Amino acid sequence: MSIARQVLSLAVFIAICFGAAGIGSLFTASTIGIWYQALESPDENRPIPPSAQPGRFSI
Repeated sequence: MSIARQVLSLAVFIAICFGAAGIGSLFTASTIGIWYQALESPDENRPIPPSAQPGRFSI
């Protein structure tokens, strides 16, 4: 397969991926405000264990 055909195939594949993402965002953009505001936060805030805190490494 020639380089030009490979580049064209890649461009078509990327265009299809972006097109699918764009179509998906059309359906979800209008409902984000509805479901996000309906989320319930947990009653308690659990502390982060020291082993999971950023900047801590165990050897």
